[in-house]
Amino acid sequence: MNLLAETIDNLKMYYHDESQVLWVGSYDGRLCVSWEEFKEIAASVSKTSFGTDQIAEDIVIVGENWWLERHHDGSFSWWVHRQVPKKTRKHKSFRLILHEQGGDLESINRLIDNDGGEKC
Repeated sequence: MNLLAETIDNLKMYYHDESQVLWVGSYDGRLCVSWEEFKEIAASVSKTSFGTDQIAEDIVIVGENWWLERHHDGSFSWWVHRQVPKKTRKHKSFRLILHEQGGDLESINRLIDNDGGEKC
């Protein structure tokens, strides 16, 4: 398997196809190529060469409101799917972002009365 085949498999796994890719490049958008250009590059990258951290750590495959980004753990690398977060209709405001035991925003703010609040 090469990087292109792995990438296409990941697109399918997340219910996307090649036609939905807008561009491929660096996360900051300073470097980019078309999907067709990326296909030529990725087809020549074999499985043995991308089992390590050799693939650029900031490469992204970008679609509308989603992207794939590369994750590494030292000896393996893989694509991770990300989506632009969506605000719910009945969202609440929050005041706390830090707690000595950590946690997510909801659990950290559970102790304060947050009915209503300012709209964001």
